[in-house]
Amino acid sequence: MCLLSFAQTKGTIESCEYDPINNRFFVSNSSSILVTDDLGETWSFFGDGSANYGREVLGNNLFVIDNPSIYAYDLTTGEETMEMNVSGAQFLNGMGSDGNNTLYVSDFNGNKIYKIDVSDLDNPTSEVIVPNTSQPNGIVVDAANNRGIFVSWGENPDIKSFDLDTYDVTTLASGTGLSYCDGIDIDNDGNFYVSSWQPTRITKFNNDFSTDEIVSASGLNQPADISYGLEVDILGIANSGSGQVTFVTFGDNSIEDFAIDFSLEAFPVPATDHITFGFELETSAEVSGRIVDTQGKELIALEEAHMSAGKQTIELSSLSLATGVYFFELKINETLVVERFMID
Repeated sequence: MCLLSFAQTKGTIESCEYDPINNRFFVSNSSSILVTDDLGETWSFFGDGSANYGREVLGNNLFVIDNPSIYAYDLTTGEETMEMNVSGAQFLNGMGSDGNNTLYVSDFNGNKIYKIDVSDLDNPTSEVIVPNTSQPNGIVVDAANNRGIFVSWGENPDIKSFDLDTYDVTTLASGTGLSYCDGIDIDNDGNFYVSSWQPTRITKFNNDFSTDEIVSASGLNQPADISYGLEVDILGIANSGSGQVTFVTFGDNSIEDFAIDFSLEAFPVPATDHITFGFELETSAEVSGRIVDTQGKELIALEEAHMSAGKQTIELSSLSLATGVYFFELKINETLVVERFMID
């Protein structure tokens, strides 16, 4: 594997997943998968695969969403072991598992949740188990209580669960004050951690969601998918707003956090008819950009321009984009940086 420094690695940091077999964290990186075993001091590519959304370690495989497909990669070799197109899916987003042979995957645009049987990697199967739920995002399985729990997008959405046998949906928390919830995971004591864009924070809930507290973590910016490493009591947070990965270590009533920086930011969040992208160039460069939708269709293209070293901004106004998720692809010489943003 080829080690990378963060100054050289640019991409969409959207999801994070702990690998208990090899004691390391995976993160998405636009067209590649990165892995670290030292809390971000060094990073390397994991195989040749790509993954732009949720991921889950199950058995000896890393399962990933690379819309519109789900792939699996061998944890030891990095080689592809499964490719699956989920029939009818629109925008696959979050992923959880029961620890055996079943994945649970949210369809953000399709407003539904899939159950994926991966007991046979040559013939995986899918079925819709939650057909009508608004913009589901992160998912985690609480095996002790035989339920899957998911968070949703939008303003002040409910946190809900579904029974693993009957698929009946129950509201666990409403009126939490959290908006644009992205990720969720569970710790060894059955507590849940939820990432939200507004307010920008990680919130810890007890098992029945009757109490909550704010987790101290620096550098949060549009915190997306999160992963709690049960074996090491470390929470990995993928910050899609800054391309930053934050690691929070729990233990002996102390919290230590590590933050790794990338360079592209979008504001305001969410945007309406105008948006500004900020970034910093180490040297002068040729810069171009474009906005694409979740299917990769180009909607707005910017002409290439020469920019000087230092802090730069690109402002786009009079946008006529429908409410939804979009991506800004910034090309700096031969390096591609991708930022997700929301139009409301």
